[in-house]
Amino acid sequence: MFTLLFEVLSSTDKPEEMEWLLDQMPKWGIPMNALTYEILIAKVCRFGAAESAYEVFQEMKDVEHQPSVAAYASLVESLSKAGREDIAIQVLEEMETPSAEVYNPLVRNLVLAGKLGVALTQYKKMLE
Repeated sequence: MFTLLFEVLSSTDKPEEMEWLLDQMPKWGIPMNALTYEILIAKVCRFGAAESAYEVFQEMKDVEHQPSVAAYASLVESLSKAGREDIAIQVLEEMETPSAEVYNPLVRNLVLAGKLGVALTQYKKMLE
């Protein structure tokens, strides 16, 4: 139920309401599940706060929830857009089997940033 409420709140442009719910969940004894973390990562990325999304991602892994490919892709795209390709590449390398869904936004953003050498290296890794 709370995941559904969280998802609905995350689709609005009122992050303060989502933040309020996040603050209330521990007070009510409701732990965050993997889906809640993924919704939060996507929303934080959407607001352009890549490093905050990375912190949520790390917290998700610390409590032993396995991020989905979509969570990796969202985070890698956000970090690479923010010029933090170093962290984006690190996140990508943490995946057991990185997919094109995760590599593509990284390579695209590296090309757009004029970092062609790094983009080519990552593209070659994707093809391996």
